[in-house]
Amino acid sequence: MPELPKELISEVRERLDAGHVAAREALATLLASAVDRLAAAESSILTPKDADELGFFGSTNAALSGDSAPRVPIRASIAGYVFLTGQTVATDDAAASPDHNKSVDEQTGMTTKEYLAAPIVRGEAVAGVLTFVNRSSADKGAFSQAEIALAETYADLCALVIDHIEKVRRQTDVTERALSSGFDPDQSGFLLGSSGLLSGEADPDTLRAQIDRALDALGESDLELVRDLASRLGEGSGDAV
Repeated sequence: MPELPKELISEVRERLDAGHVAAREALATLLASAVDRLAAAESSILTPKDADELGFFGSTNAALSGDSAPRVPIRASIAGYVFLTGQTVATDDAAASPDHNKSVDEQTGMTTKEYLAAPIVRGEAVAGVLTFVNRSSADKGAFSQAEIALAETYADLCALVIDHIEKVRRQTDVTERALSSGFDPDQSGFLLGSSGLLSGEADPDTLRAQIDRALDALGESDLELVRDLASRLGEGSGDAV
């Protein structure tokens, strides 16, 4: 398996340790490195939006980010074929393929020629597709076998980063739901229920102990969310929280 630069691995690890936003930056760092190493014009990650379409999870092309980015049909595209089969595909003339979907070309104004798509596998399931479009210089030609193997290595690392992002997102959602269900804006504090949330009726020592236990159970990304929610609640009421 091709090796990736140790500096790249170290930078990705540091960003993952820094929280959710930095994890997204780690993915952007990976894509930028992949584009450079494979001499591609651009690189993107596509993940399923539903049972029928893939969407752009990240891309070096700014036109393929955000809500306005086009969707790619799973059953009528090269990326969709890779997603369904788990097989890497490389071609030096994508436009000639009956599986090529022209919607992305039409929206971005580009013409896809060289194209490489590698599956992003999490566990035993394909979670997305890492793609490389066109060569950055005319003399590069088709993707070589060594470049295909390198693309698959980058896809494996992308899988780890995406897995980390999803775990952080799920934990953040859990924390936000807990905070939302426990805070009553019509009262002066948190409510005590079967879930053991903080109680505004507890005596000060008991309340402080409850707060300490709750904070001890939170990770750094959760604490960032707590601070943000506290700030917004304070702005909404006009009083400091």
